[in-house]
Amino acid sequence: MHRPLSPAQLRVWEAGRERPGLSMAVRLDLDGPLDAEALCAAIGRAVREDEALRLRFRESAAGPVQEFGPPVDYAPEFVETTDEGVERLIRQDAGAAVDVLRGPLFRHVVFRVGPRRHVWYLRVHHIVHDGQSLLLVQNRVAALYGGSAEAGFGSFSRLLDDQVAYAGSAAWRRDAEHWRQTLDGAREPVHTAPLERAAGSVALDGQWEPVVVAAVAVDQWRRTGPADVVLNLPLPGRVGAAARNVPGMLVNVVPLRIRVGPGRTVDEVVGDVRSAMRKAQWHQRFPHPYRPRPYVTVLGDERVLRFGEATATATLLCTGSPPDSPVVTAVRRGGRVSLDIVADGAAHFTTLLTAVAEGGPARLEDIIR
Repeated sequence: MHRPLSPAQLRVWEAGRERPGLSMAVRLDLDGPLDAEALCAAIGRAVREDEALRLRFRESAAGPVQEFGPPVDYAPEFVETTDEGVERLIRQDAGAAVDVLRGPLFRHVVFRVGPRRHVWYLRVHHIVHDGQSLLLVQNRVAALYGGSAEAGFGSFSRLLDDQVAYAGSAAWRRDAEHWRQTLDGAREPVHTAPLERAAGSVALDGQWEPVVVAAVAVDQWRRTGPADVVLNLPLPGRVGAAARNVPGMLVNVVPLRIRVGPGRTVDEVVGDVRSAMRKAQWHQRFPHPYRPRPYVTVLGDERVLRFGEATATATLLCTGSPPDSPVVTAVRRGGRVSLDIVADGAAHFTTLLTAVAEGGPARLEDIIR
């Protein structure tokens, strides 16, 4: 039985079926003694448990549709190579164009680069998985490798049914009214300067996520002028404990409207961001049309994954975000927030973030001088 695409999947479809950059990829460096055969078996079982990876897509007279195929009997590739070999394959694969009608839509490779060094590389098209799914898959494979007997993932088909029931419901109407009021009268200048990529790291403690979002809002105001800034904030699109254990493409990109400008203090803007993010969580399922606003993705505190005695360090290689907008991705490792920044003048963002983190009662016009 075929089904319509979820709003999140439809965004990806409309962005271009074969356009490079619409896959997500992550690399996990595993240090310590590891049973590579057991890791491959754990990955294979996680794939079989994942309904979203069984999806097949086709075009119809009514638009794109999807249907679930049979369970996937899958074994990841295993390659013994050097560090240079790992880098070469990842460079060739991570940004490659994928046709969602033909596939394959995902790939796992386990590399052995030394007696106590392995790399697990995962790439998946954004039409079947989102960032939450990447975390779920990593956690599930680690648990299976450790011998977990707990139940696997929840049902993606059930969540698709829930989304159909949500459309037009009382909850949908409440969410629609919230976002109508939020965006009423908003003016959104388009920032079209060339994009460059940079990495950064800033020491932040406490509730650091609103600080990063506030810095992106201040940066956008500094570049475009109007004091009414609207950002794109990706949220999981999952409501309830059961939904949070379901891989699939459900992430919703919601608009975050922040008032910045002369006379406002850093504390006021951070407080407004904190409130806006909390309300956005309450109304995160409502679908929004795509707008080329700056993206800010806060991934929270990084957790150390263990595969027996081996520990894994994850590196997000591709986010699947549209390449036509500025993107800031942040994750905290220890007491420092690591940043992946795609924007014009990206290298200067860490300086601004530090100023916002330390700004307190300072006025915005004073910290951007």
